[in-house]
Amino acid sequence: MNNKQVIEFVNRLAVDETLRGNLEADFEGTLSENAISLTARELSSLKASWRFIKDVDPMELEARFVADDC
Repeated sequence: MNNKQVIEFVNRLAVDETLRGNLEADFEGTLSENAISLTARELSSLKASWRFIKDVDPMELEARFVADDC
């Protein structure tokens, strides 16, 4: 998974609550359904990241980033 794919996927997560719910229910299956192919190491890393960010409101986080840029 390259950086562009990561950014695109995170952007989708920010606006698609269904996708977030699907990841919570079936992480690996949802990635496969969305044509995201990962090495074992990438999958492990993404799972660890997901545990950290799954409860973060992406729109709130984006607002914080914008506020920090000012």
